[in-house]
Amino acid sequence: MSRPGGEQGHPGSVEIFTVEQIAVRCDVDAAFVAQLVAHGVIDSIPGHPGRFAPVVTLRVQKVVRIQRDLGVNLQGVAVILDLLRRIDELEREIRLRRGG
Repeated sequence: MSRPGGEQGHPGSVEIFTVEQIAVRCDVDAAFVAQLVAHGVIDSIPGHPGRFAPVVTLRVQKVVRIQRDLGVNLQGVAVILDLLRRIDELEREIRLRRGG
C-alpha cells in the first residue's frame, strides 16, 4: 500500500509525493510545479490529484534543464518532451523488430 508524503511503507510500497515535495526535491517553486501540471507537462497519479510518482522528479529536472539551456517556454518544453518520448518508443520498436 502506498503512503502519501513520500514516505516508505512496507516493502513493495510506492512512494508518493506532493507538489511541495516535488518542488523541494527539484529545487523549484511549488507554483512552477503547479504550472507544469496545468500545461500537461507532468501528471499526477490517476485518481490522486496533487500526488505524484517519484519519476516525476526526473521529468521536472529535465524541464528545468531544457528551459535553462535552451530558453524554451513551457509549451515548447511539452512538445520537446513528447517528441523525446516518441523517439524512445520508436527506438524500442526498432530494437524489438531487429531481435535485440
